[in-house]
Amino acid sequence: KAPQYSWSPVPPFQLRGEPVQDLTTNSGFVSFDITSRHVEGKRLDTTVWNLLNFYAYVEYRIKCSRGYIQRRMRKGMDSLVKKMEDANTLRSLRSFRFNQWWISLPKFSSNPSNKSYTKLD
Repeated sequence: KAPQYSWSPVPPFQLRGEPVQDLTTNSGFVSFDITSRHVEGKRLDTTVWNLLNFYAYVEYRIKCSRGYIQRRMRKGMDSLVKKMEDANTLRSLRSFRFNQWWISLPKFSSNPSNKSYTKLD
């Protein structure tokens, strides 16, 4: 089983007496309760390895989460930009067709001798 842990924004009592500048953090402190069963036999190497790599693991997970959030935000922004471009294209097509509706072209007579224009209906 994994050891119990606790998180606190205040430094644990084991770190009392350390300089204040060494204890300033942005996130807080994590304490693990390591018991004798965590260090018996072959488990000692695994426990030490996990404790030494805990910071790297947390940092990796935070970077992955940050990348995931940024990807989702970019994807959402791209879809919004696409919708805006589609709306602008549709609006310009509507105005173009609307303007064409009012353009009146003269009808020419099929009789070549009559070169006058005819009134539109």
